[in-house]
Amino acid sequence: SMRARNSSTSAHATACIAHPIGCTITCEAGELWLTVDNEPTDVILEAGQSHHCDQASRLLIHALTDARLSVA
Repeated sequence: SMRARNSSTSAHATACIAHPIGCTITCEAGELWLTVDNEPTDVILEAGQSHHCDQASRLLIHALTDARLSVA
């Protein structure tokens, strides 16, 4: 199995995952704003919450605060 990747990010930083299908994004600390190309609804994750990606469209992860996240 793939090991989860953990990373810390500063407020207002944005990360991109080109093909997120099958990934689970977990917000370990802080607050994250997730946007998927061509999806009308954005997702806000707070500490302890996660989101499973079932789309292949590009995912943008924007840190609303200093945050820590994992991708599994």
